Amino acid sequence: MSFKTLRAWNGEQSRAFEELSYQLLKNRVPPGAQAIRTGNPDGGVEWYATLPDGTEWGWQAKHVDGIGPLLTAMTDSVKRVAKERPQLRKLTFAISWNLATGTLGGERTSQRQKYEAKVSTWKKTIPGAEKIQFELVQESDLLDELAKPEHRGRRWFWWNHVVLGRDWLEQRYMEQADAAGEKYRPDLQVDLPIQEDLVALGFDQSVLTHFNRLRRDVITAVNDLHVLVKDEDDPDAAPYQAIHDTAAALKANASALAVQAGDPPTPLVHLTDQLSPSKDSARCSRSSRPEK
Repeated sequence: MSFKTLRAWNGEQSRAFEELSYQLLKNRVPPGAQAIRTGNPDGGVEWYATLPDGTEWGWQAKHVDGIGPLLTAMTDSVKRVAKERPQLRKLTFAISWNLATGTLGGERTSQRQKYEAKVSTWKKTIPGAEKIQFELVQESDLLDELAKPEHRGRRWFWWNHVVLGRDWLEQRYMEQADAAGEKYRPDLQVDLPIQEDLVALGFDQSVLTHFNRLRRDVITAVNDLHVLVKDEDDPDAAPYQAIHDTAAALKANASALAVQAGDPPTPLVHLTDQLSPSKDSARCSRSSRPEK
């Protein structure tokens, strides 16, 4: 991984680095404090935390190439912080590359030495900067954090462009279809009981259609039911009356159902509660018939 190949965010790679730095470092706030993400204008920090004594710690991310432009961008942030956040006592810079500690091409000072010298200059020339402690989080520090298992999803998102949108799903589908080839054809399809469970779990339209067809069948069956009891005092009349009552209640419940995806299960619970008494009444009526 390299921060030079980081995906853009809000149209800019620098915005992506700011957001990723916040995700990786936001838990490094003092105990009892909470990281607060800033918008624009940000007052010189990407996020900050307020300590119990009212002072603040701040973090600023810089995705800038070259030691000169980087130190210039840092200086601008220090000036803003000193002016707009007088209670800030610690400022941590997160940068997307490691400062060199050696010299090259005849240079007298290393990138690290230039940074440390600039910190001294800030404290001497920017009013309020002398109260601030400066720290630096570099590329290797961020990559070390990214290597932790809990950040696996972030590695996918920021580098591999894994976004569970329609385009991503269509691409994965095409990849699997190409891999399957002729091994899976409609004429080789074998229906399994779990297939219906999976369809029902996704609340496919076919499930709703099938349910409504069964619901209408129940209503039709009750309409076709004719229970005639000539003598209500007849001992055999009770089971038939029970069938009539439970069937009427079942019909009323089925007629009132209008189930859609996302609905609570309560209406279906009422329906199943009506089905059991109906079946019990039917069994009782069969068992009470006199033998011929």
